[in-house]
This record gives sequence, structure tokens and C-alpha cells, in this order.
Amino acid sequence: MEGVVDVYIRDILTRIGGFDLCVSEFVRVSQNLFPAHVFYHYCPELKEGGRTPAGVPVHVQIMGGETSV
Repeated sequence: MEGVVDVYIRDILTRIGGFDLCVSEFVRVSQNLFPAHVFYHYCPELKEGGRTPAGVPVHVQIMGGETSV
């Protein structure tokens, strides 16, 4: 489900508490290397050390069709 748990929802939920870890929405990857701004779009928390304002770590989910990449 895309567009459900974006940066704003991660911020709200982690401020409430009870979360040890958050994940971004899936970043679809291919054999081409994406520029950094693509990852910042899906996970702006990367600019702040990969944590929400409440200090909860955020991991980027990567999805692709080629396991060798």
C-alpha cells in the first residue's frame, strides 16, 4: 500500500511512542544507480541521520526484480 506510511505519519506515530523502528515505503530499484534525491524523496529522515524527529530509526525498503543486483 503506497502513500500510507509517509514521512508525516512516521513522525506522528513515533512522537506518540511505542515504536522501535520504522520503514520507508518501497523504493523500486533496477540495475541503474539512483541519485541520492530519489532516496531522500522516499525517506527524508536520511538527511537527519536516518531517524524521525522523535529519534526512532528509519530503514529504507528496497524492492527489485533481479536478485543479482
